[in-house]
Amino acid sequence: MRLVRSLFTFAIAAAAGAALVTMCPTVDDFAAYYVSQNQSGLGGFFDGAQEALVKQRTETKNYRVFAVFEVDGKERYVGVLDHFFGIPQEVSGV
Repeated sequence: MRLVRSLFTFAIAAAAGAALVTMCPTVDDFAAYYVSQNQSGLGGFFDGAQEALVKQRTETKNYRVFAVFEVDGKERYVGVLDHFFGIPQEVSGV
């Protein structure tokens, strides 16, 4: 009985670990999220151009379970399970 409980616990931990690793966001996911949060309202072409620009200006550190995205060395976001957490910098002078 104890062996069955141990195997069941291991199976659940392995499944949770596999889910975390496979759902780690990529820079493409981050760029789509960033553009959706900072929409220009100009349409699909400009949003696509902004997404390509964000991909170029983003530095990514992937830690298998989560990733850290840094835009222009100023804004940092953490991506876990295809969700992003971060505080964008305020735009000054606008």
